[in-house]
Amino acid sequence: MEKIKYFEIIALFYSGIFDQIRQGIDLHSAINIEFDSSWKYPEKENSLSNFIVLIHCLTAVYSLHKSFTKKEIDLFLEYSEYIKHKDLIHWLDKDELEHFNETVYNLNATIEAFLLNT
Repeated sequence: MEKIKYFEIIALFYSGIFDQIRQGIDLHSAINIEFDSSWKYPEKENSLSNFIVLIHCLTAVYSLHKSFTKKEIDLFLEYSEYIKHKDLIHWLDKDELEHFNETVYNLNATIEAFLLNT
C-alpha cells in the first residue's frame, strides 16, 4: 500500500464543508454531508483515511455543539483501537505522523473530559 496524502485528506474535508456552506447549507449539515461523502469503502482498506476524516469531523462537531453522541465516541474508540495496532510509518511521513498522533491525543483528551462532565 502506498503512502496516503494526509494533509490533502484534511484540506479536502474542510474545503468540502466550505463549499456546502457557500451553497447555503448550515454548518452542522455541511459537516455531516462532507463526512458522508469523504467516507471510503471498503472500510478496512481505507481505515486510516476514514479515521482521519472521523477525527476532523468530530473536532468540528464538538467545536460547534460542545458535545458528542455515544455513536460518535464508540466509532472513534473502535478506529483508535484498530489503528493503534498498525505501523503508520508505512502510510504517513514523519511530519504527518506527528500531526496525526497529536490530533488523536487531543481529541481523545476532549472526549475523556466530555465524558467526565456528563
